[in-house]
Amino acid sequence: MLLLIEHLLPWERIFGQRPQPPWSYMAGVASLTVPFFALLARWGDWWAMGAWLAVVVAGGLPVIVGYDVRMRLEFKALKATLPKALRLVDDLVANVRGKGK
Repeated sequence: MLLLIEHLLPWERIFGQRPQPPWSYMAGVASLTVPFFALLARWGDWWAMGAWLAVVVAGGLPVIVGYDVRMRLEFKALKATLPKALRLVDDLVANVRGKGK
């Protein structure tokens, strides 16, 4: 039921955009894990809760690290191209101002 609510929730109206990975992945895993944890807690099966938490962390950590590495590489590439783009804009402004005189 939580997965259905998560997919039908008007994310754009609430936050202005849909959640991007890995946030959308974490929301999906949480919508599965929270009810499962509640059931396991009701049964008092603490070992199963610990095992499931280990699985979630072991599966989610590489995804988060991978997205972090990708974002850092994209930022580094953008940072490297920014000075050239700013010079192009400055040249364009100078040319427009020079032709307007």
